[in-house]
Amino acid sequence: MIGELMAVVPPPEGPVGVATAAEWAAAEGALGVELPEDLKQVNAAYGAGWFDRFISLLSPRAVGPVQGIAEYRTEDAAVLEALVTEYADLMAAPEPLRLIPVGWTRRRDELFYLVRAGAVTDLVVAPTRTAGVYRYPETVSSFLAGVLGRRLRCPAFPDRFPSAEVGFRGV
Repeated sequence: MIGELMAVVPPPEGPVGVATAAEWAAAEGALGVELPEDLKQVNAAYGAGWFDRFISLLSPRAVGPVQGIAEYRTEDAAVLEALVTEYADLMAAPEPLRLIPVGWTRRRDELFYLVRAGAVTDLVVAPTRTAGVYRYPETVSSFLAGVLGRRLRCPAFPDRFPSAEVGFRGV
């Protein structure tokens, strides 16, 4: 899982802001959903910071002014409505759908987990500068490896992203 991301962006030595198992369990209890192991592995390897000075992920641990994943609040109802409108398979979904914020970009685009039937299924990008939403059947690490390694393209992200020298900078 995380190996593809680590091949594209080597993790830092001594990452800062790594959450403990107890912090992950508390966040999952507050959110009412089990978070993917992949997100926990990315946090353990990289800690808090910025991928290519553009994408940052949430974790249970608040770092500086950044809230933890269970406390972070956003206007996800509008994003969920746009998502259901954009993707027909979600419109017919009998189970309730939820979005859980998982990260953001420097342009204030937001990254969410889509939760169906109580389980995380996809990663969703909600841009602030363009209309629509973008859904990816990817884990966090495979999405990051994909966009940073140029295997995936997210229309919400600027044309100049990723940079020629992709990296990670901790907080």
